[in-house]
Amino acid sequence: MDDATVLRTLALGFMPDTSEAWERVQAPGHWTPFIDGLRRLVGDSRPLGSEIIPYNNRPKTPLQEVLAEAELQALFAPPGPCAMKEFAQRHFVGGLPCSAVPVESLYVPWAPQGSPSLIHGKGHYQSTSSLIMRDLLAGLGLEPPAALASYPDHLSIQLEVLAYLAEQRLCREADDFLQKRFGWLSEYRGRLVALGKEGRFHLALVDAVLAIRAQRAREC
Repeated sequence: MDDATVLRTLALGFMPDTSEAWERVQAPGHWTPFIDGLRRLVGDSRPLGSEIIPYNNRPKTPLQEVLAEAELQALFAPPGPCAMKEFAQRHFVGGLPCSAVPVESLYVPWAPQGSPSLIHGKGHYQSTSSLIMRDLLAGLGLEPPAALASYPDHLSIQLEVLAYLAEQRLCREADDFLQKRFGWLSEYRGRLVALGKEGRFHLALVDAVLAIRAQRAREC
């Protein structure tokens, strides 16, 4: 499985409703190659979208070195479509006590539109990161899904953009985007940790993205 497909599978895990698509990707015929592709991205530091290194010549970082045992168990037994939909309905909705909405603006300092020097606290939609993502999507000629149109800095959209850059072999741009836009996940993962067992699968996905980012940061 190529880099772009691995990243798009990760993106699907954070969509508000993935019922039909998730039924396809969590099946063994897709999930096993996905795990192999994820292991490859975590294990080597080549630029995203570049030629895949033959396995025997690739630096190896086992998933168990970057994921906790409980996360590994959750990753190797992905939830079905109904469970994913129920999780999204409980936790991907803002304003609820158990919300764990994967939108960058909620985890970075907020600045009013047109006034980036006036920095406020965190927890607001449409911060500067939202404006940056909106302009980037327009520049690439990409449109967010209708369900996420108001949240251009949603994790699913950011992963889709990363997948697009990798697919287009814009390797330097992909790695630069990875370093600039995914640092907020270190704070977001705390929301998932607080959910206990219920959040372990999504926590595994987030920690995998952070491991991919960290691996490539070593080469910068």
